[in-house]
Amino acid sequence: MKKNMISLTKENDGLAYDWLGHRVYCNPPYSEVNCRKWCRKIFEERNRAEMIALLISLNKLSNNYFHEYIVPYARVILIKGRVSFEPLAGQKKSSNPLGSVLCIIESPHIKERLNGDAIAQVREKSMKVC
Repeated sequence: MKKNMISLTKENDGLAYDWLGHRVYCNPPYSEVNCRKWCRKIFEERNRAEMIALLISLNKLSNNYFHEYIVPYARVILIKGRVSFEPLAGQKKSSNPLGSVLCIIESPHIKERLNGDAIAQVREKSMKVC
């Protein structure tokens, strides 16, 4: 894993983790309660992390918390087709049956600090994690 990139898992409890200065890729659990918690965490950390990439199920787009915590701060990218996930050892390959949306949230601090070329490089490096 590259420096300044974290993997948010059950083991390291990404909701309790400090995202300051990190580039974060987040694919929250699909349950309503968990998704709401992750969207709130993204809202709280949006000015502290360098960049946050959120992969979220299409059926979450109509929820109030998505429009309050994510939409005003993100570039929302619709993904054509279904996203498949690489299985962990002993698991079957799976995909989201509802389709997915990718949301990119960049800290205003990184926009001030970097020029356009550098921001494009950060985006490129971050997206390789996805």
